[in-house]
Amino acid sequence: MKYEKTTEEKQEQAALYALGVLSQHEALAFEHQLSDGDSQVGEDLESFEKVVAALGYIAESAEPPPYLMDVLAVRIQKEEQIPALSPSLPFPERSNVNAQSAHGSEANIQPQFSRTPQTVSPFPEAKQARKSSALSFIPWVLAASFAVAALLGIWSWRNAKLESDALKNQVAMVQSQSEQLRNQINQENDKVFELARINQALRSPNSRVIDLAGQEVAPSSTANIYWDTSGNQWVVAANLPPAPEGKVYQLWFVTPEAKISAGLIKTDNKGHGFSVIDVPKEITNLAAAAITLEPAGGSAQPTMPIYTVGKIAS
Repeated sequence: MKYEKTTEEKQEQAALYALGVLSQHEALAFEHQLSDGDSQVGEDLESFEKVVAALGYIAESAEPPPYLMDVLAVRIQKEEQIPALSPSLPFPERSNVNAQSAHGSEANIQPQFSRTPQTVSPFPEAKQARKSSALSFIPWVLAASFAVAALLGIWSWRNAKLESDALKNQVAMVQSQSEQLRNQINQENDKVFELARINQALRSPNSRVIDLAGQEVAPSSTANIYWDTSGNQWVVAANLPPAPEGKVYQLWFVTPEAKISAGLIKTDNKGHGFSVIDVPKEITNLAAAAITLEPAGGSAQPTMPIYTVGKIAS
């Protein structure tokens, strides 16, 4: 079974490759992965390379101190002149032995050895150089670690921001759908209320219906008045062009002697209007009903063309 790296592992490899801290084998494997056409890895590498390029501008530039070149030259000279040393071992001092042998002495000769041998460590300068080299490498390792952490932090922040933006978009979409649903429910409730009032008016004894037809200014306009004679009310349902800004529709009681305002009819964005209007008891000789378009707030007398009108049969 082929091992597939997770997304986090791929992003970590991309960050390390951008910093140049992968081994040769790991770098070749990562480049082979890029050649396979992994677009996500390519995008991550491009983002990390931009961050690494920006890291070079974070630290303030500074001139090295003058003595640094001298120290570096001495260091190089010492490393080039390290001798091939071998451990020095103490040997017995044979001067007394040779002297006694020359005189033919048969005395017991005890060889004398150095009682305080000195242990000499081979290549002391080389050990010190390796230690110094290791110590000088530590800051680079720490810097690389911090850079990788910074890159991963930026990547995490970017993902969190994308998730936050996606969540905000989802919330906004849900709110919009909720608002649309609320409007639909309100419209349905208005229709139910309108039909209920119309049925109530039609069920009253001696109810009457007045049909209003569209006039020249708006031929397609229609309106119906359901007259509840017992309750002395008009239930008005009209279909008119949407009222322009600053204008409102106004209903009129028309008698042979005058035109009397019956009230305003507010329409929705489709031009549908509904209203329940009380009919004054003193108006007994109604001849017709009419709807005109008037300035906002209404008029004392009609000022605009008639949109719909309907005669009342005697």
